[in-house]
Amino acid sequence: MAYLRCFSLALILIWTLRGSTAQQALPEMMPEEAYTAPPKAVPFSLAARKAVPAANQIELPPLSEEEAEGIFETENPLQEAKRIKVGVDRDLYLSGPTAADPSPGLVTQLSDGTVLWTLRIRSEGALGTRLHILDCSLGAGESLVVYNPGNLGEAVGPFEGKGPDGSGDFYTPTVFSQEFVIEYHAPALPGKPAFRIKGVNHLARDLSEFFQNKVLPCHNDISCFTGNNAYYYRNGIGRMYFIDGGSGYVCSGALLVDVDPNTFIPYFLTANHCIATQAAANTLEVYWRYDTPFCNGTPPELSTLSRSIGATLLSTRDLSVSDFCFLRLTQDPPSGTYFLGWNAADNFIGTPIHGIHHPDGSFKRISFGSVTQDYNFSNLNESNYWVVSWTSGVTEGGSSGSPLIMGQGVLIGSLTGGVPDNPCANISTARDAYGRFSKTYPFIQGWINVIPPSPTPTRTFTSTATETRTPTPTQTPSFTRTPTATATTTFTATPTATPSPTRTATPSATPSPTRTATETQTPSPTRTATFTQSPTTTKPRLQQILRHRQPHSPPRSEISSSCIRSTGKVFLIRSQI
Repeated sequence: MAYLRCFSLALILIWTLRGSTAQQALPEMMPEEAYTAPPKAVPFSLAARKAVPAANQIELPPLSEEEAEGIFETENPLQEAKRIKVGVDRDLYLSGPTAADPSPGLVTQLSDGTVLWTLRIRSEGALGTRLHILDCSLGAGESLVVYNPGNLGEAVGPFEGKGPDGSGDFYTPTVFSQEFVIEYHAPALPGKPAFRIKGVNHLARDLSEFFQNKVLPCHNDISCFTGNNAYYYRNGIGRMYFIDGGSGYVCSGALLVDVDPNTFIPYFLTANHCIATQAAANTLEVYWRYDTPFCNGTPPELSTLSRSIGATLLSTRDLSVSDFCFLRLTQDPPSGTYFLGWNAADNFIGTPIHGIHHPDGSFKRISFGSVTQDYNFSNLNESNYWVVSWTSGVTEGGSSGSPLIMGQGVLIGSLTGGVPDNPCANISTARDAYGRFSKTYPFIQGWINVIPPSPTPTRTFTSTATETRTPTPTQTPSFTRTPTATATTTFTATPTATPSPTRTATPSATPSPTRTATETQTPSPTRTATFTQSPTTTKPRLQQILRHRQPHSPPRSEISSSCIRSTGKVFLIRSQI
């Protein structure tokens, strides 16, 4: 009888807690089997350098003074906000080829009866270029590829239909050259243009010289602090390049882990003053592992880095709230990338912290300090922002959106900006404002803190998995939102019916951070969670340690008289042995 009473109480407790969620999570690494590689573009005209004569090349001169205005300068909608301009759109306005008028490109008849139209465009002095396509409506068998004629392996695409986001208006990913070739392949040239070319986004060429001369001298190369695997989660912070209003900008951002053990969804947190619209999110490129190979070493070329192209804007709020932009990346980060943990508490004054960021879009740096709340930023609500003072390292334009981290990879804020303009002159007076994650969390918890019911405890790595979540009252394709009387948002999630393949994973985890006078550089010991599926003919044996996450409801046979222990919002569930 005592066993039955405990069993009944356990079921009631678990069922009651299914809707509750913890407000913190620890970082996790995405394993190799979770990675989905983007499609690889292969140009038809591998001999394009010979196939496209000079007469078929359009040349744009070096940037004029008017075009170059504002390049490499921090754009401050408010004094504190820091995103930096490094590129600019250049107008062309060309129509795609037709049977009546294939100019200005070159048409080649292929042996299989299809046609290939190619055009070379050069933007003098560019480090990289992106083609802006309008009114794209490619038919069956038609495709576009853009590639670097000096490096045939650097190709982007193929683009089909109405383009990556289905709107017909998109930018191709960066080709790191001042010239590129457009290749249009079709069964035959159409009667009317299948696309138009609006222009070229010109990424300013002298970035390396700019980094050397502009980036502040008091930054800390993060590679100087990574002994004994310290700051192992640093590869979850990315360098962003995106286009907004015809200009290209750099910012920083971080991957966020969600508590659903069934997926690794590439959720990405940055600043609203960096990206505030879906149009800008469509152009996003996130560059991964832009670090030096050793302390103060030479960073890699941007063209050699892995990158994720495009994003869906899920939620965003401006400076009046916490200046955040929450995205779902369209493409996965590389395998082995860490997703940062997070904590939505609101009591971190005096806590030692660090910031990892890409100042001015350069390679990764780290800054150390503490939350002080001893400065009043104009136009910012102090209760929505953490004020940070630095003891080593600072931030600057391009660092915007980067995470404020405590302990071992736990995010508590995202960078808005800081004062003064030259913090290296006196680091002790430098102050930065980070939007509090506690203020961001209510708007995004329906994505990062929902665990759909699952019939098995297996962990499936499916970056492309979808969840049926329909928001109310705001039309967002993924969630159901029901506002409560206290304006706290509640979310309901319905999992897809298709079962996921069984995989076993051992994600690493770290203990909850502690507050100490000095942050240590020694990584914390690893805890593992192993999820396996037993044969249906036998009872499953499951030991699942949940890292601040609500468990799935287990079958009746898995609950023993001593199976549940509750400590705050962390629950330990063990199966009957």
